[in-house]
Amino acid sequence: EYLAKEIIPFIKKLGIQDVTEQDTIKLVPILKKRSKTLMEMAEKSMFYFQKNVEYEKGADEEYLKPDRIELFIDLRNRLNGLNRFDQKGLEEIFKRFLELHDIKLKEVAQSIRV
Repeated sequence: EYLAKEIIPFIKKLGIQDVTEQDTIKLVPILKKRSKTLMEMAEKSMFYFQKNVEYEKGADEEYLKPDRIELFIDLRNRLNGLNRFDQKGLEEIFKRFLELHDIKLKEVAQSIRV
């Protein structure tokens, strides 16, 4: 909880003004493993607050193929139903998703990133 409060001014400095502790408390467990400073955590959190996502030029055409639409709709629905937005919750969702569709993460990882 301490870090969830402390990161807020850093996120606001990056332009996200409507961030709350309730938002950051879910992110801190994920971000703190890969960050050394609060500013680094804030920078890595921007993905979660962006309303408009810019794609790398050509990445959408290369990785977002029409034959994958149903697959990603299923993943989106599973993520929307996520009770715990933390590493364990995400791991469980992805594990079930991959097993259900009989695919390996490497087959869809780049598409998911895009």
